[in-house]
Amino acid sequence: MEKNFLLKKLPPFSVVGIEGSTKEGADIVSKLWDKAEKRVSDVLPSLKKRMIFPIYWGLMSDFSRSLKPWENNFSEGLYLAGFELADSRLIPPEGWSKWDVPSQTYLVVKMEADYRSTLEKGFELIAQNGYVLSGAIFDHGEEGTMWLYFPVVVAS
Repeated sequence: MEKNFLLKKLPPFSVVGIEGSTKEGADIVSKLWDKAEKRVSDVLPSLKKRMIFPIYWGLMSDFSRSLKPWENNFSEGLYLAGFELADSRLIPPEGWSKWDVPSQTYLVVKMEADYRSTLEKGFELIAQNGYVLSGAIFDHGEEGTMWLYFPVVVAS
């Protein structure tokens, strides 16, 4: 495997965050992250942490909230700018949403110069390896590096 691509199986996890829609404008993702980071103290005691830092996730879903890929060539859907929970039973405070993610296998690709080129690279790797995209793509920040997580079905 090359350095910027790996397969990773994750157990189920939950993310609490600020939810928005691409219908709210092109820069919705950065606005959601601004809101989430300004209000992180609302949920900080409930978050899973690596060292002392919360674990960041940008979750995407189609408009049905079923964690299916964004529509119209991956350009329209819902986004949750949030943080992984230590306990999935948390009831989110006012203004926050919680999404539960099932256990899945992900093709993980390191973020390159821009989002679109990284997205295209992920799709190329999926095709080259005979995988099938099985849900919405997620962003994940880890130790100062951004990654895209493509849920895939791996042929055995």
